[in-house]
Amino acid sequence: MRWTRLALECVYVAIPGTLAVIGNEREYAGWYIAALAMTLPCGIAGFLGIYGGFAAIRGIGDLVASSTTSNGDDAAWFSAAIDFLRVGAFVAAAVGNVLLLEMLRRRGASRSDRRSLGSTH
Repeated sequence: MRWTRLALECVYVAIPGTLAVIGNEREYAGWYIAALAMTLPCGIAGFLGIYGGFAAIRGIGDLVASSTTSNGDDAAWFSAAIDFLRVGAFVAAAVGNVLLLEMLRRRGASRSDRRSLGSTH
């Protein structure tokens, strides 16, 4: 049972990451929205982290190299960094959900153990 749960958790974590990779490739926001929906509630923090990370990457990166090319497009390093940020944020949100669910599962198990101990006395 433990290995089955671990396998399912790994598949769950991979799905939002895959959706974000597809979104990066197709440049369509619908894929990111699907990844966000799959990672709720922690996906909200991940989504906000993308915006904060975007500003940090642009601000720090511009100190070293321009984030835009001469024709106004995003520089290759900047596009790659943002793509990694998106995927990483949604994967981290999925991992956060797995950890949150594990914490709630353990808390529920400990409560039921206390109830069963209390009923035997």
